[in-house]
Amino acid sequence: MTNRNFEKFMDQGISSLKKGNILEAQGYFEKALKVDDNVWVRNNLAYVYYATKNSFKAYKILEPLLKNKNNIFKYTPNTFTFALASLIQSSMGNEFLARRHLQEAEKTFDRELIVFYPQPAPQAVLEYTALVLEAAGSLMDHRKVYELYKKWQNWHVKWESHYLGAAACFNLGKYGEAAKIWESIKGHSEFFAGLAKVSRLIEKKEIPPFKIEYQLSILAEMEEMLKKAQEDVDYLKQILQLGTVKAFLLLVIIERLNKYLAQKSMEDFVRYGGEWGEELAKTVLKSSLYSMEVKTAAAFALKEKGVFGEEDTIPIVFNNQEIPTKLRRTDIILIDREDLNEIVFKALKLRKHGKLEEGLKILEDLWEKGTFYPLAAIYLAEFYRDKKEYDKALNFFEYIEKFVPDNPLFLYFFTLLLLEIGDVARAKRYLQKLKRLNVQNQELQEKIKHLEIVIYLREALFSKGVFHYEKELRKEIEEKAITLNPTISRGLKNMPVYWIDFISQHYNLPPARYRKDREQQIATFLTSHQNLQRVINNLSEKEKELLKYLLNNGGWGKLTAVSRKFGSPKDDSYYWAKEEPTSTVGKLWAKALVFIGRATVSGRKEKVAVIPVELREPLILMLK
Repeated sequence: MTNRNFEKFMDQGISSLKKGNILEAQGYFEKALKVDDNVWVRNNLAYVYYATKNSFKAYKILEPLLKNKNNIFKYTPNTFTFALASLIQSSMGNEFLARRHLQEAEKTFDRELIVFYPQPAPQAVLEYTALVLEAAGSLMDHRKVYELYKKWQNWHVKWESHYLGAAACFNLGKYGEAAKIWESIKGHSEFFAGLAKVSRLIEKKEIPPFKIEYQLSILAEMEEMLKKAQEDVDYLKQILQLGTVKAFLLLVIIERLNKYLAQKSMEDFVRYGGEWGEELAKTVLKSSLYSMEVKTAAAFALKEKGVFGEEDTIPIVFNNQEIPTKLRRTDIILIDREDLNEIVFKALKLRKHGKLEEGLKILEDLWEKGTFYPLAAIYLAEFYRDKKEYDKALNFFEYIEKFVPDNPLFLYFFTLLLLEIGDVARAKRYLQKLKRLNVQNQELQEKIKHLEIVIYLREALFSKGVFHYEKELRKEIEEKAITLNPTISRGLKNMPVYWIDFISQHYNLPPARYRKDREQQIATFLTSHQNLQRVINNLSEKEKELLKYLLNNGGWGKLTAVSRKFGSPKDDSYYWAKEEPTSTVGKLWAKALVFIGRATVSGRKEKVAVIPVELREPLILMLK
C-alpha cells in the first residue's frame, strides 16, 4: 500500500471521529497504522481507545513514542502525545506519571512555538493547547490550568481552550473573569452565555459556589444524561454532583424555561445535593431573583428534609419583603375511595336539584381540608365553570392536569371550559387527546361528537372571516365603562382573568388562588416606589413618551389621538400569553400602567387611555 492509502485512511478516521463514530474511526486508524507506523496515527488511535475508556490499551499504543530511545524521527512524541499520555495516566489514578507527562507536554509546546518564531506555529500545533489544558484539568489543578491559559493566551485557536480557561477561573473564584471568557465564546453555544450568567450570580451571592469539571465530554452528553436520570434515581444522585449539570439545571430555574422542571430541579438539589443543595434552597428563600414556585419547592424540600418542622413558619422573601409562610400539606389520593365518591355524588345530587352553591360548598370544604381527590377536584372546577367563575375553573383544571392528564372526565370538562372562554385552538388539542383514549362510555362518546361539531363551526367562522373572535373579545373590554381618574383596582376589574394572570406572571408575583387576591397583589406591587421605578427603567422610549403625553394631558387621552400619535391597538391579540400586544398603548395596558375604556368627556362617551391615579405623581417624578 502507498502513502496515498495512508492519507485516505487517516482522513476517513478523522472524519468519523468528528462525527462521533468512534468505532469506525478506530478501524480506519488501525488500517493506517499497518500502512505507516508513525506518531500521528498512534496519537489518533490512542485517543480513540482513551475515548472508549480503554486507558490501558491507549497507553500501550503511545509507549513506543514515549520510549523513543533511538530517536526515530517518525516516532518523535509531540505536545499531543504527552498531553494525551497525561490524560490517560490521570484516568488510571497515576498522578505522578500524569504530572510528569503534563510537564513534558508544556515544554514540548513551548519548544514548538520557538521553532516557528517569529511566525506563529501552524494551526494544527496551536490546537494542542486545548488538550494540554484538559490534561491539567483532569488533575483538578485549577491553578495550573489558569497559568497555562494565561501563558498561551495569544495562541489559543479552539473554543475548547477558552472554555477550560474559564472553568479554571470559575474554580479559583475569579467569577467575573470566567464570565468574560465564556461570553467571548457564546457564539459556539448558548450554554456558555448561561455559564457566564451563573458566574456573575455566584459573585453576587445569589448562588452558593461550586466547582465545575474540565471534561468536555459532559457538554456533549448532557441531554442523554438528563434523560437517563429521569428513570434512574441513583444515576440522578450521581450526576447532580457534577458542576456542569448543576449549572445547566440552575439556568432552567433562573431562566424559567420550564416551570415543572425548575421546581423538580430545586427539590432534587435539596434531596440529593448535600450541604450545597440545602445552602442553595436557603439562598433561594432569601433572594428576589427566583420565582415563587421555585421558592415554594425549596421550602417544601427543606421541610421534607427536616430543616423546618411541621409547624414552623418559613420566612420567604418576595419583592424585597419577608413573608412568614406556613406550608399547607395536601394529601394526594389517586386510588378509588368509596367514602370520597359519596361526597362527590352528594354534591352532584344537590346541583341536579338546583342547589349548586350547597354542592360547591361540600367540594370546597374537602379541598380546604387539604385533600386532593381527582374526581372531587374535577367537579369542583366544573362547578366553577357552571357558575361562570372561569378564572377559578381554569386554575383548578391546570392544577388537576399535573396529576391526571389523561383522565377522560378532566379532558372533557376542560375542553368545554376552553371553548366557553374562546380558546378554540387549545380546546381542539385537548379534544384530540380525549379522542385518542377511545373511551367506551356511550354518553361521553356522544358528548365528544357534540364538541367536535362545536369546534368545527367555530373554526369555520374563523376561517371565513365572519367572526373575528379575538378582536371582538378585545373590543368588548375597550367598551367597558371607566372614569378619567380610575384606581389600579378599578382598571383591573375591567380586565378578563387571562390578562390578570398575564400581568401577575409578568411581574413575577406569587400565585394567588383567587382573582381578587391577584388584583390586590398587582396594585400593591405597582404602588411600591422601588418596584415602579424598576418597571419604568425597563420601558421602551416610545412607552415612556406615551406616558409623558398622557401625564401632560392630566393623566388621560382620547384613544383616537393616542392611536394617531403612537399606533392603534386594533390588531393586538386578546390572548396575551399566546401573543403579547405590539402597539405602544397595548404594551402599557398589559403592564397595568394604562387602562382603556369608555369615559364621559365633555358630555360624550369616548374611548380613552388613562393612567391610574395612584401612579400619576410618582410617574411625573420618574419620567422627568
